[in-house]
Amino acid sequence: DFLPLKRLRLQWSNGNHLISSLTVASAFLELQEEIQKATGVQPARQRIKTGFPLKCLSGDVLKPLWALGVDSGDRLIVEEADDDFKIGESSKSRDTKSSQKVDRVESRIKRKIIDADNSCLFGSISFVLEGYTLSRTAELRSLAADR
Repeated sequence: DFLPLKRLRLQWSNGNHLISSLTVASAFLELQEEIQKATGVQPARQRIKTGFPLKCLSGDVLKPLWALGVDSGDRLIVEEADDDFKIGESSKSRDTKSSQKVDRVESRIKRKIIDADNSCLFGSISFVLEGYTLSRTAELRSLAADR
């Protein structure tokens, strides 16, 4: 018998949730089902990120959580993916699409998707100060880290 994971901290746009019903031998699909119960997001539309730097969890839905590197205490960030998201799509190709996506321009307000990659604050500041570009994100983050 496998011991249950003590906890997985789930974070999404509408809140947080603690998952404590899974074991390290639970399948990825079971995690997706628990996430659906908490968030209402269907497994096929879940984009689950974990680690530092953040990486998308993907793989065979029958693969155990330990094989995906999921451990007790991990924070999982869940986003609802666009219709064109495919499970197993590399996070790099997805992040490139996301960072280039501008939803609309209205009057003087411009909305841009900033990825939740632990640099989102610096990306947002760069976007506003540098005229709608993310070019100084790394520089701003480094500046804050050096202080």
